[in-house]
Amino acid sequence: MIDAAEQAAAEGRGRDAVVGAIRALLLDPAALDVLLAMEPIDLDRRLRALALVRGAGQAVAHLRRALDERLSSRSEPDTSPATASQSLSAILTRAGLRGVDDAPLCDLPVPDGYEVSDGQIWRVSGETPTRVARSLIAAVARVVDVEGERVALALAWHYAGAWRTQTVDRAAVADGRALLAATASRGAPLDGSSARLVAEWLIAQEQAAPALTETRSQGHLGWTPDGDGFALSSTHHGAPIQVIAPGPGEEGASYGDASGTLDQWTRTVWLPMSRHPGGATILASLAAPLLRVVGAVHGFTFELACESGRGKSTSGDAAASVWGPPGPVVQRWPTTKAGARESLTFRRGVPTFWDEAQDVRRTPDLVSTALYLAGGEHGQTLGYGGSDGGTRAVRRIETILISTAEAPAADKCADAPGALARLISLRTDPIPPGNRAFVVSMASACRASYGTAGPALVAWLCAHRDRWPAIRASYAAHIERIQRAAPDDQSARVGAYVALLHVAAEVAVEARVLGHVPPGLLAHVGAAAEGAAAERDIPLAALRAAYDWWIARKPQTKAEVGHGVRIGWDDAAVTQDRGVHIAWLSGALREALTSCGYAPDAIIRSWASRGWLVSHEGRTTARIASAVDQSRPRAHIWSAAAMAAIHDEPVQLSQLF
Repeated sequence: MIDAAEQAAAEGRGRDAVVGAIRALLLDPAALDVLLAMEPIDLDRRLRALALVRGAGQAVAHLRRALDERLSSRSEPDTSPATASQSLSAILTRAGLRGVDDAPLCDLPVPDGYEVSDGQIWRVSGETPTRVARSLIAAVARVVDVEGERVALALAWHYAGAWRTQTVDRAAVADGRALLAATASRGAPLDGSSARLVAEWLIAQEQAAPALTETRSQGHLGWTPDGDGFALSSTHHGAPIQVIAPGPGEEGASYGDASGTLDQWTRTVWLPMSRHPGGATILASLAAPLLRVVGAVHGFTFELACESGRGKSTSGDAAASVWGPPGPVVQRWPTTKAGARESLTFRRGVPTFWDEAQDVRRTPDLVSTALYLAGGEHGQTLGYGGSDGGTRAVRRIETILISTAEAPAADKCADAPGALARLISLRTDPIPPGNRAFVVSMASACRASYGTAGPALVAWLCAHRDRWPAIRASYAAHIERIQRAAPDDQSARVGAYVALLHVAAEVAVEARVLGHVPPGLLAHVGAAAEGAAAERDIPLAALRAAYDWWIARKPQTKAEVGHGVRIGWDDAAVTQDRGVHIAWLSGALREALTSCGYAPDAIIRSWASRGWLVSHEGRTTARIASAVDQSRPRAHIWSAAAMAAIHDEPVQLSQLF
C-alpha cells in the first residue's frame, strides 16, 4: 500500500490521494507488518518522500507512530483479535470477555465513525484515522440506581492478561478528566492526551447499542427499598443488586468478604465469646438486618465502655467478623459530623463499627450527634450545593452502631438526654481480667474465620419471607411486655432495643446461624440497657443531685435562714395544703443545680412538666408558709410526686425477660 501512496504522489494526484492511501495502511495490520519487514533506512527514505507532499505531513506522522508502537508491542502477547469487525460484542467475546455481573454480553455494534482493528480503537470520521485507545475498552452494561438518583455504566477493559470491570457514574464517563481519575489507576487504556477521545467513544458506543444490558444498583449496603434484595460489598442475596460506593472511603468496606466456614466461625468465635458479656455485641451485629424485618423505625447504639485492656476491641472484632474481615470493617471514630453521617448512611441494614470514642476530643458534641443519627427515625435533609440551591433527597439511616470507648458516652452527652435514650451501654468488662490467652486466641480466630454468619442470616431471611410476620409478632410481644412495665417513655424506648436483640437471638437460632444462645448472655443485654439509665433521665438525676446537695447543707438551715444563706427550707418547717415538702428560693435552687452541672432553666421546666413542682396560676413557684419566715415568699416547692421519685427504685429492664 505504500507503493500506492508513492504512485499517487508521483502522479501529482495531490494530498487527498496520498492521505487516503496512508489511511488504508493504518487500518491494515498486515500491511503494517510488511512495512516493518523492510530495511529501516529504505522505509525512512520512503516516508520522508511522502511527507514532502503538501498537506500529507500529519498523516505520515500518524503512520510513523503506529509503526513504532506496533514494533514495541511485538514482544507482548496480544489477546485481542487481529481483524476488524462491525460487531464489538463479537470482538470482546473472542478476546475472552463473557459478560459482567453474571449477565451475558448484549449486541454491541461499533458506532458510526469508529473502527476496531487489531484490538485497537480508531476514530475514522476525519480525513486521517485517529487512534482512540491502544487496547479494547467498552461500556458493556447500564447500571440504574433503584432509588433513581443516578445512572452509571459498567466499563470493561483488558489489562495485564485479564479483563477488568468497573462501574463508573455516567457523568464521569462523559468527562475525560473524571474518567481518567476513576479508571486509570486500575489499568484502563487511556492517559491525559487520550482521555477525551475515550470518553467520546464510550458515549457513542453506549448510544449505538440498541438495548444495553441493565443491572440494578444502590448507593448503600443492605436492603433494597422494596426489601427484595440485600447487597453487600461484593455479593448480593435475593434479587440481584450491586453497591456503588459514594466515595473511595467506602469502597473497601469489605462487608461480605468471607474466609473459612460458618461451622468454623461458630466453633472458634461464637461459642467462646458467648461465655463472656462481650458476646452480646455479636447479637447486636446480627440484629441490624432485622430492623427492616420487624418494622423498627430507627436503630440505636450498642456501646462497650470500660478501661483499656478489658476486651473492648476484641469483642468489637468478634462482632465485625459476622460480616467480614475485622480490619477493614471496623473503623476509627470519625472526626467530623459529615463523616459520621456519611458512614452511617452507607451502612443501611448492616451494623456500623467505630472504635475508640475517647479519641473524639475536638468536637465535644460529635458523640451526641452520632447517637442521634444512629437512632434517627428519618434521614437528614441536606443542602444540594448546586447553583440552583434546594435540598437533596432525604437518605434514611438504618443501622446499629457498635462503639467502643474507655468512658461511657454519657460523660459527653450530659446535655443531650435524647441521645442517651438511643443507647445501650455495656459497663461490665466484655472479657473479664485474667483471660489474656483467650484474647490472643480470639483475635487470631477472627482473622481466620469471618464473613459467613451475617450473609447466612440474610440469605435465610430472603428465602423465608413467609416467616417475617411471625418475627414481627414476636417483636411486638416483647415490646408490649416492656411498655406495661417500663416506668417512663425513655425506658420503653431502650427496652425496644433489648427486644430486638432477643428477636435476633431467636431468628439466628432458627436460621441455624447460632446453635445456642446462653440465657446469661441475654441477661447481660438487659443489664447493658440499664447502663446509662441514671444519666438518661436528666431531670430525675438533677432532682436527686439537688436533694443530696441540700442534705449536705441541712444542718445550716434552721440557724441561718433569714441571714442570707440561700438553701432549701427544712422539710418539717414547710407546710402546704398537700402535706410536707421541700421548698427552694429561686436563687438557692439555681445555685444548687449549677454547682451539680445542670442547666437550671431547662431542669425547672422539665420538673414542672412532670408535676414535680407545686404550681400556682401557671407559675413554677408558689407562696409558702414557713416556721422561720412568715413573709410567705415565693419558692419552688417539690411536690409529693417529686419526693417519691427521689426515693423510688427504677424498674430493672433485665428483669423483664
